Amino acid sequence: MEQPFQDLTTIDIPHDETLPKPKNKGGKPGWFGWDKYAKKLKEVSPSRWCAECLSCHIIWPKGSPQEIEVHLAFECQKVEPSIRDFFLQRLAAKAVNQNPTSTETNVNKKRKSNATISGQQKITEFGESIDNQIDRALVKAFVICGIPWHIIENPFFIELIKLLRSSYQPPSREILSGRLLAQESAVVNQQVIKHLTHQQNLTLCKLLFYIH
Repeated sequence: MEQPFQDLTTIDIPHDETLPKPKNKGGKPGWFGWDKYAKKLKEVSPSRWCAECLSCHIIWPKGSPQEIEVHLAFECQKVEPSIRDFFLQRLAAKAVNQNPTSTETNVNKKRKSNATISGQQKITEFGESIDNQIDRALVKAFVICGIPWHIIENPFFIELIKLLRSSYQPPSREILSGRLLAQESAVVNQQVIKHLTHQQNLTLCKLLFYIH
């Protein structure tokens, strides 16, 4: 006997059994600023792109998110002030080992929770904290004392640092005079801004020096 016609739209399909679940690729998430603050043009190496600033249209032949953030915080002449302030705060937060984004905040909360359970700070986190303090101290010493950046790669200077802390890896001259200097400058800028916001009756003046 012929079976009666059945409307397929009335059949409930168990989605979790019949439809494939999307796979979690995992891995490190990409930089949040692509296509918002900078545009990828061509990948030249892992995590390195030929990229273009969407504000001033400068092109990096082999740029990285760190270099782009420094550019947006200090160098770009056409970026909006709110964007510049945002990246200044990000650089300052990185320098003092804080967390500028909600994603990083969640990670930080998880770390604090783990530390609470174990009752002590993780050894790796303690080491990262010490290394971060050394990075900042190096930047201040090189700037205030007028030490040439290339000294950081001098074998005798590296030997001195290794004797003080054998596990510490000194940064290259490019990183010391670039990203680390920019981060410390951002910290100083934020401290100045915070200090000025609580002041009243400020007067701007310009000093002129005459040499006879």
